[in-house]
Amino acid sequence: MKTQASLGATAPLTAQIKAVTHGEGVEKALMASFADNGTPLATLAIEALANDLLPTAYPDLAKLRDNATEAFDKCVLAAINELYSTYGRNVPAAFYNVLLTAAFKSDDGIMYRMFQKANQLEEDRLNDAVLHAMLLVTPIGLHVQSVLSGYGLELVHVMNCSCILRPTARKPFEAPVDRDELPALTENLMAAALEQYGVNAVSSGDKRGF
Repeated sequence: MKTQASLGATAPLTAQIKAVTHGEGVEKALMASFADNGTPLATLAIEALANDLLPTAYPDLAKLRDNATEAFDKCVLAAINELYSTYGRNVPAAFYNVLLTAAFKSDDGIMYRMFQKANQLEEDRLNDAVLHAMLLVTPIGLHVQSVLSGYGLELVHVMNCSCILRPTARKPFEAPVDRDELPALTENLMAAALEQYGVNAVSSGDKRGF
């Protein structure tokens, strides 16, 4: 098992962690602790999440919103921009990218299914891990759904790693997050995403679509 000292000696991993922390966002100690817990693909999970916290990983939501022409597209992007105003870069870029995927890569009401193409394995692992984490941290999951509901939308996820963000006739509801609890909630989301990346990785690949 790796110790804190041996982790510090792992140059690429240390560089990844330092690149995204700088005393804010996800704590370095969280990633370091995760590296020691024996979860499958722990190092890959840390690197994937670390890269996804870099500024270049985030979608240009303002540009996407400005270029939207269809009513559905405008609602989706307005909702995701509202979520960004709450969570910003305290969550991985996949937090927003998986919502964009669920909205725009599904077709004719059919859910978008991940783990169907070998060349998208790493992207699917990350999106699926963060989507699961979003829903597992209940206050965040409820808040996401409440914001979407305000724009006439809902996020649906099923356990064969399929998802869709679609219009709904359900009534809007409110489930705000407590700003004082937000740092703990986003750290919990990051921890859940790290774990889910490794857990889901062992069942992806030839058991999924390729």
